[in-house]
Amino acid sequence: MQGFYIVLIILGIICVILSFMLAERLEGRSSENEFHISEDMFNLFIKKNEESLESALRAHADTIKEDTLEDVKKELNRMANEKIMAVDEFSDSVLEKINQNHSEVIFLYNMLNEKERELKELVADVNKAANKGVAKSESPSENAGGKETKKARKASNREKNNMKPASQGQVEKADKLVLSEEEKKSEADSREEVLRLYQQGLSATEIARQLQMGQGEIKLIIDLYQGAR
Repeated sequence: MQGFYIVLIILGIICVILSFMLAERLEGRSSENEFHISEDMFNLFIKKNEESLESALRAHADTIKEDTLEDVKKELNRMANEKIMAVDEFSDSVLEKINQNHSEVIFLYNMLNEKERELKELVADVNKAANKGVAKSESPSENAGGKETKKARKASNREKNNMKPASQGQVEKADKLVLSEEEKKSEADSREEVLRLYQQGLSATEIARQLQMGQGEIKLIIDLYQGAR
């Protein structure tokens, strides 16, 4: 802005000189020769200050250019900050969704472990009940031996016949639960084997190929292990 003010000052000086020259010519106070001399002086003044005028104009143009560049930089920075904030908000929402899904998976995993524990307790209770039923059905005949009468023997046989179906049903149910328990144990062994190989540095692909399991199942076991830890 200083260059612009300098240009205005120089133009003001030129206007003052021109006004004096015109006033002298109109009033007839100077001859034609003097007017030419004054005109020559004016031209000489312009020529001497030409470089100053050019420098002032160039400085003013540079100032305008710098101000414009500064405004452009500020606008670009503002737009960049807005984009960065938008990306940050989107990434935060994505991470929040991932954490929520991970928490749900961990909850389901813990619930499955709890159900597995309850199933083990149920199998143990059924086995105890089955063993007690078998023992009760056999005890009368062993205690009575050959001394019991025919009436007592018939009653004992009726009791055995009545208890046999129930005991067999309980045994069959216990067998099924035992098989289910063995499957659960096999799955637990598989999980332990996967985690052992993973801790040794093997990738999910290598573990799946070695244990002949799906990569998705391997990755789920590893993710659940890391979440639980």
